[in-house]
Amino acid sequence: MNVQDMISTLVIGGGIGGLSLARELAVRGLPVTILEKAPQLNPVGAGIIMNPNAMRVLERNGLAEAVRLDSWPYLVRETCDSRGRSLAMRDYRPLYEAGKLSVGALVHRAHLLDVLYRSLPPAAVRFNVGVRSIDVLSDRVRAETGRGEVFEADLLVGADGIHSQVRSRLFGEIRPRYMGYRSHRLIVDNEAGVRHFTEFLGRGQRIGLVPISAARLYVWTTFNSPQAQPPVFDSVSRFRDAFRQFTDARIARVFSQLRSMDGVI
Repeated sequence: MNVQDMISTLVIGGGIGGLSLARELAVRGLPVTILEKAPQLNPVGAGIIMNPNAMRVLERNGLAEAVRLDSWPYLVRETCDSRGRSLAMRDYRPLYEAGKLSVGALVHRAHLLDVLYRSLPPAAVRFNVGVRSIDVLSDRVRAETGRGEVFEADLLVGADGIHSQVRSRLFGEIRPRYMGYRSHRLIVDNEAGVRHFTEFLGRGQRIGLVPISAARLYVWTTFNSPQAQPPVFDSVSRFRDAFRQFTDARIARVFSQLRSMDGVI
């Protein structure tokens, strides 16, 4: 196939989804351009759980080794009650050893984004580029940026998040559906010595402790909350108090490290 016959792709959004697609296209020698409105890589969130099926994809496209260099193996998942008593344990090691699953990885989102970005051809990602208009023509798509630049391609992919400009401009406004709960994410030192993904279940609340290296811990919370009444966590003491039903020492060690809400997403 010569260059003229190759399908070109324009991706709006340079997050994990957009960069992952660009990697798959680049591996196959297909031209791709990513437009990202942020001035640089901007990982939204804290950690990410790369399940075995995701790591299998990265093994196939050559990025698994780089991701695993700064991660923690996803070997076991334990579920506990709010007091830390073990309720269930899922040990994936027999499946890994039998070759039935690729070994999962627990990773910081910034590291995953960096690996994806560095795997792409030079200048594939255009930062600080906001899209002003999108036109779907008979034989191509056309996007004009806020600076007046024009990009054309055979295929347009919207990977610009839950409030997607691409989706709203092509299909109209579609409001996200609130699912009844809220979440927090943060990274702390692994002073609690957590060595595997551990989830704590409480009444209407959950807390997850996920080691992403020997020294760092990804922490997430979810809690039921009416959409019209968002809670106000303007201090660390209020945040801690909201999860006071969790009495396990590991969670206490996590909360004891918080000095402000600045690092809580």
